[in-house]
Amino acid sequence: MGLLTLFVKKEPNVKSLSLKKALKDTSVMEFDLLYLLSYMSVIAAAGVPRRIIFERAAQLPCVSAQYFKKIELSSKQLKY
Repeated sequence: MGLLTLFVKKEPNVKSLSLKKALKDTSVMEFDLLYLLSYMSVIAAAGVPRRIIFERAAQLPCVSAQYFKKIELSSKQLKY
């Protein structure tokens, strides 16, 4: 069991709000971003590589994760 698996627990079939609906409700988007960035900073402090941080952030069950999926895809395509 790796260090990263201690921090990440996948929740099965968690439904999140649609992106359009979440954008209308800015409080949901603000909370999602705060949650996601806090999560990323905690695992970054543990020494997890940047590539894995973005992979895990893209898998989180929140609306903001859709943006991180695009970031992850872009970084893979650019081989960064």
